Amino acid sequence: MATKILIDAVRTLQSLGQRPALSWYGHGGERIELSGSVLLNWRNKTTNFLIDEFDAHPGTHIAVDIPPHWRAVVWYLSAWTCGATVIANGDAPIAVTSNPAAWVERADEIVAVPLPSLARRFEEDLPPGAIDAGPAVMGSADALGYVPQTNADLTAVRHGGVDTSFWDLDDWGRSSLHDLESERVVIDARTAPTASVVRSVISTWARGAAAVVVSDQALDDPAIESVARVENAALHLG
Repeated sequence: MATKILIDAVRTLQSLGQRPALSWYGHGGERIELSGSVLLNWRNKTTNFLIDEFDAHPGTHIAVDIPPHWRAVVWYLSAWTCGATVIANGDAPIAVTSNPAAWVERADEIVAVPLPSLARRFEEDLPPGAIDAGPAVMGSADALGYVPQTNADLTAVRHGGVDTSFWDLDDWGRSSLHDLESERVVIDARTAPTASVVRSVISTWARGAAAVVVSDQALDDPAIESVARVENAALHLG
């Protein structure tokens, strides 16, 4: 994971330690706060799972079909840690998804991701052969194991028909927040595509700040502004 924006993002998580690095406002008023240390643990476990289960490495394509959510951020970061390519809106041999039934005819391997923040397993029936990400990830090692060397020339993310290489990931990420200066940034994820939300979160971390992601579509603009005041954070729209 030699890309500077990813290195800087991880350093921020390490620096924040037990302090909040990502606060997420989800459907129905759900709110969860994750510290830098907790997010790094999720990154480590998820990366280890991808490598142990699928031999994920540079050149591996992984479709991440998850709505804007803190878990989506973890899966993107973990795939990139392996040097793999995230397919944001297209097919791939491996599908990491909150809707596994939709991928039965589209992917060779399906990983079902539960969305409720405290869920330990996928609640619905799984297609034959699908892996429940809950117990699979939690059963992976806490310490990051072997990680292959990233190839900067390979695609990091394919989104909207555009390939962004690991080499270009810095520009792709840092362009999203412009000159916002705050220790905390609210990211409006109500209608944004998941890849754009992940870009804003990674960019926020890379510049040393914590992210507050609001994906609850029931909230209107004044409510988002209220969240920014409560969280003592700058507001990033778009």
